[in-house]
Amino acid sequence: MPRVFNKGFTGENGRRYSKSTGIGLYLSQRLCRKMNISLSISSVPGQGTTVTMVFPTESYLQAAGL
Repeated sequence: MPRVFNKGFTGENGRRYSKSTGIGLYLSQRLCRKMNISLSISSVPGQGTTVTMVFPTESYLQAAGL
């Protein structure tokens, strides 16, 4: 899990499917950082994966001077 946001990381799917680029989560995290959005991921084998995005409403309002 610590490498899923690394540029080019594809995990098992990248080894099975040649069209995998490993760029999706990398770009998602970069864009979230630019917008001050927290992006995290956790996974439990056999149970599933949870992706969490936290949108800091207050910081947007403060940056806009409201």
